[in-house]
Amino acid sequence: NYCGAGLSSLVQSRRNAALAAIDAVCGGTGKYTIKREGSGYMEVSHVGNVRIGASCNRPMSIYFRCNGVQPNPTKN
Repeated sequence: NYCGAGLSSLVQSRRNAALAAIDAVCGGTGKYTIKREGSGYMEVSHVGNVRIGASCNRPMSIYFRCNGVQPNPTKN
């Protein structure tokens, strides 16, 4: 997730940081497939409009799948 609001250079920097985090989770550069990228708002029929993502006025989310490995997230 990243914030898609603000100057385009800042948005691109945030997106690059999100992709770097995906690289780390999937074990390296390019070891994943982006399934969808878009608004951080997700509509769930039995719950309503659920907000997932950055706390800004234009949250963006990247939905991905690691290729051939299980994701290995770290807890901070």
